[in-house]
Amino acid sequence: MSAPLQPITIRGRYLWQGQKRFIVRGVVYQDNALDRQPYDPITDEELPRLRHDVALFKELGVNTILVYKIESSKPHAQAMKLLEDAGIYVLTQAYPLLRGINRFDPYGSYNAENVQSYFRTIDLMASFPNTLGAFVANRLINSSMSDEASRDCTLVIAAVVRDVKKYMHLKNQTRGQRILPIAYGADNDGSRDRQIFEYLRTREQSERIDFWTFTKYTWNTTFSTSQTESSNDLTTPFTHANIPIFLSEYSSKFPSPPPTEPVQTPNAPPSHSSSSATKTLLTSPTTTHLSGGCLYEFNHSSNNYGLIRLLPNTPGFPPGFQGSNLETERQNAVEQRQTELGIVLIMQEFVDYRETLKDLREHEESDVEEAEMSDRSNVAEEREEGIGGPRPSGVTSPTTPHAIMPEQGESSSFRITGEVPESCIDWEEERARMESDE
Repeated sequence: MSAPLQPITIRGRYLWQGQKRFIVRGVVYQDNALDRQPYDPITDEELPRLRHDVALFKELGVNTILVYKIESSKPHAQAMKLLEDAGIYVLTQAYPLLRGINRFDPYGSYNAENVQSYFRTIDLMASFPNTLGAFVANRLINSSMSDEASRDCTLVIAAVVRDVKKYMHLKNQTRGQRILPIAYGADNDGSRDRQIFEYLRTREQSERIDFWTFTKYTWNTTFSTSQTESSNDLTTPFTHANIPIFLSEYSSKFPSPPPTEPVQTPNAPPSHSSSSATKTLLTSPTTTHLSGGCLYEFNHSSNNYGLIRLLPNTPGFPPGFQGSNLETERQNAVEQRQTELGIVLIMQEFVDYRETLKDLREHEESDVEEAEMSDRSNVAEEREEGIGGPRPSGVTSPTTPHAIMPEQGESSSFRITGEVPESCIDWEEERARMESDE
Protein backbone atom coordinates (compact mmCIF):
# COMPACT_ATOMS: atom_id res chain seq x y z
CA MET A 1 0.00 0.00 0.00
CA SER A 2 1.47 3.32 -1.06
CA ALA A 3 1.69 6.26 1.35
CA PRO A 4 -1.23 8.73 1.18
CA LEU A 5 -0.69 11.58 -1.23
CA GLN A 6 -0.08 14.97 0.31
CA PRO A 7 -2.61 17.59 -0.79
CA ILE A 8 -1.14 20.09 -3.23
CA THR A 9 -0.76 23.53 -1.67
CA ILE A 10 -0.08 26.94 -3.15
CA ARG A 11 2.55 29.34 -1.87
CA GLY A 12 3.71 32.20 -4.01
CA ARG A 13 3.78 31.40 -7.72
CA TYR A 14 4.31 27.66 -7.30
CA LEU A 15 2.42 24.48 -6.47
CA TRP A 16 3.86 22.42 -3.62
CA GLN A 17 3.70 18.78 -2.56
CA GLY A 18 4.87 19.16 1.02
CA GLN A 19 8.30 20.81 0.82
CA LYS A 20 8.80 19.83 -2.82
CA ARG A 21 7.72 21.88 -5.78
CA PHE A 22 5.01 20.20 -7.86
CA ILE A 23 5.08 20.34 -11.66
CA VAL A 24 1.94 19.18 -13.47
CA ARG A 25 2.69 16.34 -15.88
CA GLY A 26 -0.87 15.68 -16.90
CA VAL A 27 -3.33 14.51 -19.50
CA VAL A 28 -6.94 15.44 -20.29
CA TYR A 29 -9.19 12.48 -19.45
CA GLN A 30 -12.60 12.05 -21.07
CA ASP A 31 -14.22 9.63 -23.51
CA ASN A 32 -15.55 11.41 -26.57
CA ALA A 33 -16.90 8.15 -28.03
CA LEU A 34 -19.52 7.81 -25.30
CA ASP A 35 -22.87 9.24 -26.31
CA ARG A 36 -23.90 10.43 -22.85
CA GLN A 37 -23.81 13.76 -21.03
CA PRO A 38 -22.66 14.61 -18.51
CA TYR A 39 -19.91 12.04 -18.45
CA ASP A 40 -17.86 11.62 -15.31
CA PRO A 41 -15.08 9.04 -15.87
CA ILE A 42 -14.02 8.80 -12.22
CA THR A 43 -17.21 7.64 -10.50
CA ASP A 44 -17.06 4.30 -8.70
CA GLU A 45 -19.31 2.76 -11.34
CA GLU A 46 -16.56 3.43 -13.89
CA LEU A 47 -13.95 1.45 -11.92
CA PRO A 48 -13.39 -1.30 -14.53
CA ARG A 49 -12.45 1.21 -17.22
CA LEU A 50 -10.58 3.43 -14.77
CA ARG A 51 -8.44 0.52 -13.53
CA HIS A 52 -7.63 -0.26 -17.13
CA ASP A 53 -6.62 3.35 -17.83
CA VAL A 54 -4.71 3.89 -14.58
CA ALA A 55 -2.26 1.22 -15.70
CA LEU A 56 -1.65 3.31 -18.82
CA PHE A 57 -1.38 6.53 -16.78
CA LYS A 58 1.36 4.89 -14.72
CA GLU A 59 3.13 3.72 -17.86
CA LEU A 60 3.01 7.27 -19.22
CA GLY A 61 4.35 8.73 -15.98
CA VAL A 62 1.64 11.37 -15.52
CA ASN A 63 0.82 12.78 -12.09
CA THR A 64 -2.41 14.64 -12.94
CA ILE A 65 -5.59 14.13 -14.95
CA LEU A 66 -8.00 16.87 -15.98
CA VAL A 67 -11.63 15.72 -15.74
CA TYR A 68 -14.20 18.12 -17.15
CA LYS A 69 -17.33 16.95 -15.32
CA ILE A 70 -17.99 15.61 -11.84
CA GLU A 71 -21.37 14.11 -10.90
CA SER A 72 -21.49 15.01 -7.23
CA SER A 73 -24.51 12.78 -6.54
CA LYS A 74 -22.49 9.63 -7.32
CA PRO A 75 -19.85 7.93 -5.14
CA HIS A 76 -16.20 8.57 -6.02
CA ALA A 77 -14.28 7.20 -3.03
CA GLN A 78 -12.99 3.99 -4.64
CA ALA A 79 -12.07 5.71 -7.90
CA MET A 80 -10.23 8.53 -6.16
CA LYS A 81 -8.40 6.05 -3.92
CA LEU A 82 -7.34 4.09 -7.01
CA LEU A 83 -5.93 7.28 -8.49
CA GLU A 84 -4.31 8.26 -5.20
CA ASP A 85 -2.57 4.90 -4.91
CA ALA A 86 -1.21 5.49 -8.42
CA GLY A 87 0.14 8.91 -7.39
CA ILE A 88 -2.33 10.81 -9.57
CA TYR A 89 -4.05 14.10 -8.74
CA VAL A 90 -7.37 15.27 -10.21
CA LEU A 91 -8.11 18.72 -11.59
CA THR A 92 -11.76 19.35 -12.38
CA GLN A 93 -14.54 21.83 -12.98
CA ALA A 94 -16.65 22.71 -9.95
CA TYR A 95 -19.92 22.98 -11.85
CA PRO A 96 -22.15 20.31 -13.42
CA LEU A 97 -23.48 20.47 -16.96
CA LEU A 98 -25.93 23.35 -17.49
CA ARG A 99 -25.22 24.73 -14.01
CA GLY A 100 -22.18 26.84 -14.79
CA ILE A 101 -21.99 30.43 -15.97
CA ASN A 102 -23.82 30.91 -19.27
CA ARG A 103 -21.73 33.08 -21.60
CA PHE A 104 -24.91 34.24 -23.34
CA ASP A 105 -26.67 35.16 -20.07
CA PRO A 106 -24.07 35.42 -17.31
CA TYR A 107 -26.20 37.44 -14.89
CA GLY A 108 -29.24 35.20 -15.39
CA SER A 109 -27.18 32.09 -14.71
CA TYR A 110 -25.79 33.57 -11.50
CA ASN A 111 -28.40 32.34 -9.02
CA ALA A 112 -28.49 30.43 -5.75
CA GLU A 113 -29.48 27.11 -7.30
CA ASN A 114 -26.55 27.12 -9.70
CA VAL A 115 -24.01 28.37 -7.18
CA GLN A 116 -25.09 25.72 -4.67
CA SER A 117 -24.34 23.09 -7.30
CA TYR A 118 -20.74 24.35 -7.14
CA PHE A 119 -20.85 23.85 -3.37
CA ARG A 120 -21.91 20.21 -3.75
CA THR A 121 -18.99 19.50 -6.06
CA ILE A 122 -16.61 21.27 -3.68
CA ASP A 123 -17.91 19.22 -0.73
CA LEU A 124 -17.30 15.99 -2.63
CA MET A 125 -13.87 16.76 -4.05
CA ALA A 126 -12.52 18.42 -0.89
CA SER A 127 -12.76 15.05 0.87
CA PHE A 128 -9.98 13.59 -1.29
CA PRO A 129 -6.31 14.49 -0.73
CA ASN A 130 -5.54 14.06 -4.43
CA THR A 131 -7.90 16.77 -5.64
CA LEU A 132 -5.50 19.35 -7.07
CA GLY A 133 -8.05 22.13 -7.51
CA ALA A 134 -11.27 23.20 -9.22
CA PHE A 135 -12.32 25.64 -11.94
CA VAL A 136 -15.24 28.00 -11.41
CA ALA A 137 -15.27 28.41 -15.20
CA ASN A 138 -13.18 27.01 -18.02
CA ARG A 139 -12.77 28.59 -21.46
CA LEU A 140 -15.94 30.57 -20.84
CA ILE A 141 -14.69 33.71 -22.59
CA ASN A 142 -13.45 33.30 -26.14
CA SER A 143 -12.36 35.39 -29.09
CA SER A 144 -15.80 35.35 -30.75
CA MET A 145 -17.39 37.27 -27.88
CA SER A 146 -17.87 41.03 -27.72
CA ASP A 147 -16.02 43.12 -25.16
CA GLU A 148 -19.29 43.79 -23.34
CA ALA A 149 -20.13 40.10 -23.06
CA SER A 150 -16.58 39.35 -21.92
CA ARG A 151 -16.78 42.02 -19.22
CA ASP A 152 -20.12 40.70 -17.95
CA CYS A 153 -18.77 37.16 -17.80
CA THR A 154 -15.65 38.31 -15.95
CA LEU A 155 -17.70 40.09 -13.29
CA VAL A 156 -19.84 37.00 -12.76
CA ILE A 157 -16.73 34.79 -12.61
CA ALA A 158 -15.46 37.07 -9.84
CA ALA A 159 -18.77 36.72 -8.00
CA VAL A 160 -18.64 32.93 -8.15
CA VAL A 161 -15.00 32.88 -7.01
CA ARG A 162 -15.98 35.05 -4.03
CA ASP A 163 -18.95 32.83 -3.13
CA VAL A 164 -17.08 29.55 -3.49
CA LYS A 165 -14.16 30.76 -1.41
CA LYS A 166 -16.48 32.12 1.29
CA TYR A 167 -18.32 28.80 1.35
CA MET A 168 -15.09 26.84 1.69
CA HIS A 169 -13.88 29.02 4.55
CA LEU A 170 -17.20 28.62 6.37
CA LYS A 171 -17.10 24.86 5.84
CA ASN A 172 -13.53 24.81 7.11
CA GLN A 173 -14.51 26.75 10.23
CA THR A 174 -17.58 24.66 11.01
CA ARG A 175 -16.52 21.21 9.80
CA GLY A 176 -12.77 21.37 9.27
CA GLN A 177 -13.22 20.70 5.57
CA ARG A 178 -10.21 21.21 3.34
CA ILE A 179 -10.00 24.44 1.33
CA LEU A 180 -9.40 23.68 -2.34
CA PRO A 181 -7.41 25.94 -4.68
CA ILE A 182 -9.80 27.69 -7.09
CA ALA A 183 -9.04 28.78 -10.65
CA TYR A 184 -10.29 30.19 -13.89
CA GLY A 185 -9.23 28.37 -17.05
CA ALA A 186 -8.63 30.83 -19.89
CA ASP A 187 -9.03 30.09 -23.57
CA ASN A 188 -5.53 31.29 -24.46
CA ASP A 189 -2.89 33.87 -23.54
CA GLY A 190 -4.15 36.66 -25.79
CA SER A 191 -4.49 40.32 -24.86
CA ARG A 192 -8.05 40.10 -23.54
CA ASP A 193 -7.34 37.01 -21.48
CA ARG A 194 -4.38 38.82 -19.94
CA GLN A 195 -6.66 41.63 -18.80
CA ILE A 196 -8.99 39.07 -17.23
CA PHE A 197 -6.00 37.41 -15.58
CA GLU A 198 -4.92 40.71 -14.03
CA TYR A 199 -8.43 41.45 -12.79
CA LEU A 200 -9.05 38.05 -11.18
CA ARG A 201 -5.62 37.75 -9.54
CA THR A 202 -5.48 41.25 -8.03
CA ARG A 203 -8.73 41.23 -6.08
CA GLU A 204 -8.81 40.93 -2.30
CA GLN A 205 -7.20 37.75 -0.99
CA SER A 206 -10.57 36.24 -0.05
CA GLU A 207 -11.93 36.87 -3.55
CA ARG A 208 -9.05 36.27 -5.94
CA ILE A 209 -8.29 33.14 -7.91
CA ASP A 210 -5.60 30.87 -6.49
CA PHE A 211 -4.18 29.73 -9.82
CA TRP A 212 -4.68 30.33 -13.53
CA THR A 213 -4.55 28.08 -16.56
CA PHE A 214 -4.74 28.58 -20.30
CA THR A 215 -4.58 26.47 -23.45
CA LYS A 216 -1.87 26.32 -26.10
CA TYR A 217 -2.16 24.68 -29.51
CA THR A 218 0.36 26.65 -31.56
CA TRP A 219 4.02 26.74 -30.55
CA ASN A 220 7.13 28.46 -31.78
CA THR A 221 8.89 25.15 -31.16
CA THR A 222 7.44 24.13 -34.51
CA PHE A 223 9.50 26.68 -36.36
CA SER A 224 12.46 27.40 -34.08
CA THR A 225 15.26 25.27 -32.75
CA SER A 226 15.86 27.65 -29.87
CA GLN A 227 14.27 26.41 -26.67
CA THR A 228 14.96 29.76 -25.01
CA GLU A 229 13.06 31.62 -27.72
CA SER A 230 10.15 29.19 -27.41
CA SER A 231 10.07 29.57 -23.64
CA ASN A 232 10.14 33.36 -23.88
CA ASP A 233 7.18 33.25 -26.26
CA LEU A 234 5.27 31.16 -23.73
CA THR A 235 6.25 32.83 -20.45
CA THR A 236 6.83 36.53 -21.19
CA PRO A 237 3.20 37.51 -20.45
CA PHE A 238 3.49 35.95 -17.00
CA THR A 239 6.86 37.08 -15.67
CA HIS A 240 5.13 39.30 -13.09
CA ALA A 241 2.58 36.71 -11.97
CA ASN A 242 2.22 35.98 -8.26
CA ILE A 243 0.08 32.84 -8.54
CA PRO A 244 0.73 29.44 -10.14
CA ILE A 245 0.07 29.17 -13.86
CA PHE A 246 0.00 26.07 -16.01
CA LEU A 247 -1.59 24.78 -19.20
CA SER A 248 -4.97 23.09 -18.78
CA GLU A 249 -4.75 21.80 -22.36
CA TYR A 250 -1.85 21.77 -24.76
CA SER A 251 -0.66 20.07 -27.91
CA SER A 252 1.17 21.03 -31.07
CA LYS A 253 -0.56 18.45 -33.20
CA PHE A 254 -2.42 19.66 -36.26
CA PRO A 255 -4.72 19.93 -38.10
CA SER A 256 -7.84 19.62 -35.93
CA PRO A 257 -8.13 21.63 -32.70
CA PRO A 258 -10.37 20.51 -29.84
CA PRO A 259 -14.05 21.32 -30.37
CA THR A 260 -14.32 23.65 -27.35
CA GLU A 261 -13.02 26.63 -29.30
CA PRO A 262 -11.74 26.58 -32.89
CA VAL A 263 -8.12 27.54 -33.42
CA GLN A 264 -7.34 29.28 -36.68
CA THR A 265 -4.37 27.59 -38.34
CA PRO A 266 -4.71 28.26 -42.09
CA ASN A 267 -0.98 27.85 -42.70
CA ALA A 268 -0.34 25.17 -40.12
CA PRO A 269 2.48 22.71 -40.64
CA PRO A 270 1.69 19.02 -41.02
CA SER A 271 0.83 16.82 -38.06
CA HIS A 272 3.75 16.04 -35.77
CA SER A 273 4.59 15.03 -32.22
CA SER A 274 4.06 17.28 -29.20
CA SER A 275 7.40 16.21 -27.72
CA SER A 276 9.06 19.55 -28.42
CA ALA A 277 6.19 21.38 -26.73
CA THR A 278 6.41 19.09 -23.70
CA LYS A 279 10.17 19.58 -23.42
CA THR A 280 9.80 23.35 -23.59
CA LEU A 281 6.99 23.36 -21.04
CA LEU A 282 8.60 21.09 -18.46
CA THR A 283 12.16 22.42 -18.45
CA SER A 284 13.97 25.60 -17.45
CA PRO A 285 13.55 28.49 -18.15
CA THR A 286 9.81 27.83 -18.65
CA THR A 287 9.46 26.23 -15.21
CA THR A 288 10.61 29.47 -13.60
CA HIS A 289 7.21 30.93 -14.48
CA LEU A 290 4.89 28.03 -15.33
CA SER A 291 4.08 24.81 -13.50
CA GLY A 292 3.56 22.28 -16.28
CA GLY A 293 0.39 21.28 -18.08
CA CYS A 294 -2.06 18.62 -19.27
CA LEU A 295 -1.58 17.16 -22.73
CA TYR A 296 -4.73 17.02 -24.84
CA GLU A 297 -5.88 14.23 -24.67
CA PHE A 298 -5.86 10.60 -23.46
CA ASN A 299 -8.65 8.96 -25.49
CA HIS A 300 -8.48 9.30 -29.25
CA SER A 301 -11.51 10.84 -30.95
CA SER A 302 -12.73 12.13 -34.30
CA ASN A 303 -10.86 15.45 -33.89
CA ASN A 304 -7.60 13.50 -34.42
CA TYR A 305 -6.29 14.06 -30.90
CA GLY A 306 -5.62 11.28 -28.43
CA LEU A 307 -2.98 8.90 -27.12
CA ILE A 308 -4.94 5.65 -27.17
CA ARG A 309 -8.13 4.16 -28.58
CA LEU A 310 -9.96 1.35 -26.76
CA LEU A 311 -11.90 -1.00 -29.03
CA PRO A 312 -14.23 -2.67 -26.51
CA ASN A 313 -15.20 -6.33 -26.46
CA THR A 314 -18.67 -5.55 -27.79
CA PRO A 315 -20.23 -6.14 -31.21
CA GLY A 316 -19.95 -3.36 -33.75
CA PHE A 317 -17.72 -0.31 -33.95
CA PRO A 318 -17.24 2.29 -31.23
CA PRO A 319 -20.11 4.82 -31.23
CA GLY A 320 -19.81 7.43 -33.94
CA PHE A 321 -17.18 5.62 -36.02
CA GLN A 322 -17.47 4.07 -39.44
CA GLY A 323 -15.49 1.04 -40.50
CA SER A 324 -13.17 3.05 -42.75
CA ASN A 325 -12.29 5.44 -39.90
CA LEU A 326 -11.57 2.57 -37.57
CA GLU A 327 -9.37 0.83 -40.09
CA THR A 328 -7.39 4.05 -40.56
CA GLU A 329 -6.85 4.26 -36.80
CA ARG A 330 -5.68 0.65 -36.70
CA GLN A 331 -3.15 1.40 -39.42
CA ASN A 332 -1.95 4.55 -37.64
CA ALA A 333 -1.46 2.79 -34.31
CA VAL A 334 2.12 1.85 -33.46
CA GLU A 335 0.98 -0.99 -31.22
CA GLN A 336 -2.15 -3.05 -30.56
CA ARG A 337 -2.62 -4.59 -27.11
CA GLN A 338 -5.22 -7.15 -26.11
CA THR A 339 -6.67 -6.32 -22.67
CA GLU A 340 -9.59 -7.63 -20.64
CA LEU A 341 -11.73 -4.74 -21.90
CA GLY A 342 -10.76 -5.01 -25.55
CA ILE A 343 -8.01 -4.00 -27.94
CA VAL A 344 -6.03 -0.87 -27.11
CA LEU A 345 -4.58 1.03 -30.05
CA ILE A 346 -1.42 2.79 -28.89
CA MET A 347 -0.79 5.93 -30.93
CA GLN A 348 2.61 7.46 -31.64
CA GLU A 349 1.70 10.37 -29.36
CA PHE A 350 1.47 7.94 -26.42
CA VAL A 351 4.97 6.63 -27.07
CA ASP A 352 6.36 10.14 -27.57
CA TYR A 353 4.79 11.48 -24.37
CA ARG A 354 5.91 8.46 -22.33
CA GLU A 355 9.50 8.69 -23.54
CA THR A 356 9.64 12.47 -23.15
CA LEU A 357 8.36 12.33 -19.57
CA LYS A 358 10.77 9.51 -18.75
CA ASP A 359 13.70 11.54 -20.06
CA LEU A 360 12.60 14.70 -18.27
CA ARG A 361 12.12 12.95 -14.92
CA GLU A 362 15.82 12.13 -14.87
CA HIS A 363 16.63 15.86 -14.94
CA GLU A 364 13.55 17.25 -13.19
CA GLU A 365 14.97 17.85 -9.71
CA SER A 366 17.99 19.84 -10.85
CA ASP A 367 15.90 21.70 -13.41
CA VAL A 368 13.28 22.73 -10.84
CA GLU A 369 16.00 23.85 -8.42
CA GLU A 370 17.52 25.98 -11.18
CA ALA A 371 14.14 27.57 -11.88
CA GLU A 372 13.55 28.31 -8.20
CA MET A 373 17.00 29.89 -7.82
CA SER A 374 16.32 32.06 -10.86
CA ASP A 375 12.99 33.09 -9.42
CA ARG A 376 14.46 33.95 -6.01
CA SER A 377 17.10 36.14 -7.60
CA ASN A 378 14.63 38.11 -9.69
CA VAL A 379 11.51 38.61 -7.60
CA ALA A 380 10.63 40.10 -4.23
CA GLU A 381 9.04 38.61 -1.15
CA GLU A 382 5.24 38.87 -1.27
CA ARG A 383 3.68 37.05 1.65
CA GLU A 384 4.47 34.42 4.28
CA GLU A 385 1.52 32.12 3.79
CA GLY A 386 -0.47 30.74 0.90
CA ILE A 387 -3.24 28.29 0.16
CA GLY A 388 -2.74 25.29 2.39
CA GLY A 389 -0.14 26.42 4.93
CA PRO A 390 3.13 28.23 5.60
CA ARG A 391 5.79 28.66 2.97
CA PRO A 392 8.44 25.94 2.69
CA SER A 393 11.70 26.97 4.31
CA GLY A 394 14.01 29.00 2.13
CA VAL A 395 11.40 29.71 -0.55
CA THR A 396 10.41 33.20 -1.56
CA SER A 397 7.46 34.27 -3.63
CA PRO A 398 7.19 36.64 -6.57
CA THR A 399 6.24 40.24 -6.99
CA THR A 400 3.37 41.98 -5.26
CA PRO A 401 -0.12 41.05 -6.45
CA HIS A 402 -0.72 44.39 -8.09
CA ALA A 403 2.24 44.30 -10.50
CA ILE A 404 0.88 45.08 -13.95
CA MET A 405 1.61 42.68 -16.74
CA PRO A 406 2.82 44.34 -19.95
CA GLU A 407 0.87 43.81 -23.14
CA GLN A 408 3.97 42.83 -25.12
CA GLY A 409 3.08 44.89 -28.16
CA GLU A 410 -0.58 43.88 -28.32
CA SER A 411 -3.12 46.68 -28.25
CA SER A 412 -6.61 46.23 -26.90
CA SER A 413 -9.46 48.52 -25.95
CA PHE A 414 -10.84 45.86 -23.62
CA ARG A 415 -11.14 47.03 -20.03
CA ILE A 416 -13.05 45.47 -17.14
CA THR A 417 -15.39 47.99 -15.57
CA GLY A 418 -18.57 47.67 -13.54
CA GLU A 419 -19.51 46.10 -10.23
CA VAL A 420 -19.32 42.48 -9.24
CA PRO A 421 -22.87 41.25 -8.48
CA GLU A 422 -23.82 41.00 -4.83
CA SER A 423 -23.93 37.48 -3.53
CA CYS A 424 -27.01 35.45 -4.39
CA ILE A 425 -26.44 33.19 -1.36
CA ASP A 426 -28.21 33.59 2.01
CA TRP A 427 -25.09 33.15 4.12
CA GLU A 428 -26.88 33.05 7.49
CA GLU A 429 -28.99 30.18 6.22
CA GLU A 430 -25.91 28.50 4.77
CA ARG A 431 -24.01 28.72 8.05
CA ALA A 432 -27.01 27.42 10.01
CA ARG A 433 -27.22 24.45 7.66
CA MET A 434 -23.54 23.67 8.17
CA GLU A 435 -23.79 23.93 11.94
CA SER A 436 -26.82 21.66 12.07
CA ASP A 437 -25.10 19.21 9.71
CA GLU A 438 -28.21 18.91 7.57
